[in-house]
Amino acid sequence: MTFLEFAEDVLSKNPVIVVGSGTSCGAGISGMGALGEYLVKNIILDDFDEDDLEKLEQFKEKIADQMGLEEVLQSLGNISDRFTNSIVQATCCIISD
Repeated sequence: MTFLEFAEDVLSKNPVIVVGSGTSCGAGISGMGALGEYLVKNIILDDFDEDDLEKLEQFKEKIADQMGLEEVLQSLGNISDRFTNSIVQATCCIISD
């Protein structure tokens, strides 16, 4: 799935929350660093395969090393839809709370 296809798929669903729009501040998340730390603790591992688990460990290590969330995600390269959906679900949970 290309980024464009992913974006179209996400935007076709309701509700749509655009992370980076300031919504996270209203949810008490002071920035992407706080969101990264939350994701480390709350990504659901259901059905993760070996590659997903390896990338999750890389994700956790880079967040612990204070690398920015955007940079961490870019450094992982292509991640599976399963991993992407886990990130989206965890982000939605913290913002909706």
